[in-house]
Amino acid sequence: MFQITVQLKDTPGALADVLQAVRGHIDVTGCVAYSTGDGKAVFSGFVRALDKQVTEGSLKTLLTNSRAVQDVWVSSSQGGLLVDGFHTGIESDLGENYILMPVKGMSETYERLIDILGSGGESILYDEGVSSGKVNAQFFVDRLGVGLVREKLGQILMLYGSMGWGNPEIKEEGYGAEFTVRIVNCFECSSGTSARQYCSFQRGHLAGLISGIFDTSFEATETRCRFRRDPFCEFKLIQKAGPRLEV
Repeated sequence: MFQITVQLKDTPGALADVLQAVRGHIDVTGCVAYSTGDGKAVFSGFVRALDKQVTEGSLKTLLTNSRAVQDVWVSSSQGGLLVDGFHTGIESDLGENYILMPVKGMSETYERLIDILGSGGESILYDEGVSSGKVNAQFFVDRLGVGLVREKLGQILMLYGSMGWGNPEIKEEGYGAEFTVRIVNCFECSSGTSARQYCSFQRGHLAGLISGIFDTSFEATETRCRFRRDPFCEFKLIQKAGPRLEV
């Protein structure tokens, strides 16, 4: 087994040219291709050699012969183990990099904080959520414009699902800016063993995000929670002060 990673021109047909260069020598078992936004792209994959003559050097030579290729990295398995040594963390177009953390482990980390600090720990989680939500709101407003972000709030919240935080649904209620957000499989209460009653970080993040998007203050309460053996978590967001918003 080998990992091949190729920097190539971001032009039509470039990836096909790369794959043609190694056709008949490898079988691709898993791969990803993405643009880096500077006229270049990356193709990376785990591959199985189709004959014993295939080596790191021979694969690199074959790939380098492709006209579309600008640089090549190849590594082979060691004692049956092959780990991606090229990618570090998760790069995104959200203006920052991400790391992978196990959902249950993160939930248990929050629980440990509550065990040590009690209600003070819940306050810390809530405040951190508010701060993070406001930072995210400002990013979207700067990038997309406030009108589009407010109009597409439901789509913005879908990012919770893509980040593994849970699957959201949002409803606007009444007159003005009152929302109910339901999150299925909220990450914060994934351990299911805690004496906690609320998802304080998630509640804070929603309050900060929507407050930032609408440039006013929202209060968030959690009306249902998996910590309380409900099938999902549900949050009510109500404008606290200022002129009544019409959305």
